[in-house]
Amino acid sequence: MANAQDEDESLSELGQAQQAIRKKEFLKAEHICRKMLVQHPSDNDIKHLLSHTLIFQSRFSEADSLLKKVLESDTNLAGTYWYMGLSAERQGKNLKAVDLFKKYVVKTANPLNVNVSAWLHAASGYRRMMRKEGINT
Repeated sequence: MANAQDEDESLSELGQAQQAIRKKEFLKAEHICRKMLVQHPSDNDIKHLLSHTLIFQSRFSEADSLLKKVLESDTNLAGTYWYMGLSAERQGKNLKAVDLFKKYVVKTANPLNVNVSAWLHAASGYRRMMRKEGINT
């Protein structure tokens, strides 16, 4: 188990990775995440952050592979479905993206705190499918 100093360093690195993502410095964020994973190989939050950097670099197969491993280790992590949905959405896999965003919504269901962003992503996926494929009744 990591001591307090190690945790402080990890939090600092995590903050640096998040800051790099906000600045759209995805390669820098990726390097920070990979460094953190060496120290904490089973940390799924770091894996989620790494997948985020990969998705925004259009490295979908790497992101999908990483997320699949996270999903295999814990199917209850809502964030995994979120990032898998983002990856599918960016690849134009609208039906898959909608399904994953719906799973995310179910996993994060809270009547006091509706996740509007997830619903908007799901609705956008349906809209893209309707434009591309038409409405089948």
